[in-house]
Amino acid sequence: MKKDYMEWKMLAGYLLILWLMILSSSASAQSPCGNDELCVVQFNAGFNAANKVEWIGQLNEVETINILKRQTKISEFDRVLGGGFVPGGVILLGGDPGIGKSTILIQALSKITQDPSDLCNVIYISGEESSQQIAMRARRLELEVSDISILSEINLEKIVQTIEKNKPNVVVIDSIQTIYSEEITSAPGSVTQVRECSAQLTRIAKQLDITMILVGHVTKEGTLAGPRVLEHIVDTVL
Repeated sequence: MKKDYMEWKMLAGYLLILWLMILSSSASAQSPCGNDELCVVQFNAGFNAANKVEWIGQLNEVETINILKRQTKISEFDRVLGGGFVPGGVILLGGDPGIGKSTILIQALSKITQDPSDLCNVIYISGEESSQQIAMRARRLELEVSDISILSEINLEKIVQTIEKNKPNVVVIDSIQTIYSEEITSAPGSVTQVRECSAQLTRIAKQLDITMILVGHVTKEGTLAGPRVLEHIVDTVL
């Protein structure tokens, strides 16, 4: 029994050495360096770009550009926005139900579209109220809204397609808790849906220099509903 075991170990060792020799010869044949050269292979990792320092200097020497800020002509609203809507900026507007989030937004949008010196393309995307409800509110407030486009939709993929096709300057999402992505199985308003939809909308806002306004719900404790990361994704929280 012991002799058979020893013979089996010798055979296994011989087969292992033979296999390693085959692998070594195959690797040498495929190597671009040949058999007689020392070949050093570099792994081009994605972190290599971080090793290159482009420029370092004083902060006061950095050149800045004047960014167009679309003023809403609502003084307090413009003040908290730092002067108005900034292209590429993402704003999260929260508040209790019925407090007037949609009302102040439709008033602000009406103001910026009436500026003759700035042709502003606006899309109001409603996932809660119907187009008729929003139109009735605008008429009650006697607002000029002929330059505001309205879309009732909660599917993220369709919303992104509409934005990419029309390339608006300002987009309102009312509200972010009603939007869902087909790629995520959880229900609208869940932590995953809110986080991913907000990230996608923020990405397209930055890419196309769109002012994106996300309307958010608040909980009974008075905090914004959804994941805490939502407040860190956006640029401004109101």
